[in-house]
Amino acid sequence: MKKHKLVIASVLKPVDDTRMYEKLGLSLGQTNKYEINIIGFYVKKLPKAGNIKFHPLFKFKRLNISRLVAPLKCFKKYLQLKPKLIIINTHELLIVTILYKILFGTKIIYDIRENYFRNILYTNSFPYILRPLIAGYVRSKEYLSRLFFDHYFLAERQYEKEFSFSRGKSTIIENKYKPIDLKTEDKKKTRNTPEINLIFTGTIAESTGVFECINFAKKLHKKDPSVRLKIVGYCSISATLNWLKKTIEHTDFIELEGGEKLVAHNKVL
Repeated sequence: MKKHKLVIASVLKPVDDTRMYEKLGLSLGQTNKYEINIIGFYVKKLPKAGNIKFHPLFKFKRLNISRLVAPLKCFKKYLQLKPKLIIINTHELLIVTILYKILFGTKIIYDIRENYFRNILYTNSFPYILRPLIAGYVRSKEYLSRLFFDHYFLAERQYEKEFSFSRGKSTIIENKYKPIDLKTEDKKKTRNTPEINLIFTGTIAESTGVFECINFAKKLHKKDPSVRLKIVGYCSISATLNWLKKTIEHTDFIELEGGEKLVAHNKVL
């Protein structure tokens, strides 16, 4: 049976991102109907998956001229792969994906993982004066693109109420935690460790609560010196990263892994 080419694409998410690869990619691969291609951010070590091809196209800092041309690089890859179905999970790929649909009739799906409008408007990711303009531009793209998108995946139930543009053609695929199957020796090692280990992982930003976590860990450490905190993840804002490093520079019980670099998902696990 001939397999249809399917592309799952992102700009800032690594190609081994758990939702793109482990959840959507592996699940769709089990149907044996698709040749799956994942386009995303560069990672050092690619997973071994016989029926999934990885295309790590992007490697740049958050505010960089290379990010502006990233959609064009993705469009070029579309032309090479000639997919029958494209699933994107970022607003940055809306325009080039619609263009590809107009030219070649491909079915396209928008996997909405965040409320980008609110993220831009209410966090410090962009300069304050620019936030309403950028947020309005993103939301306008999402509303206008409804005319072209065949379907929407919603990563949170709440999005059904928040997004009117997806109503009538959406499916909720919640971004839930995927359980880890620990080996017996790992479980024993975890039980016998003398320290109380805490971990903060995910996007490192003021808005995600990393500084509240550090203050909490410091208070616990005063009560019990065996408390340790490890911060694992990527920080896209250099000012926040410098503030973070300064905050923990004299605390030997707090460790940072990643920071200016993406951390592979299997490393987090």
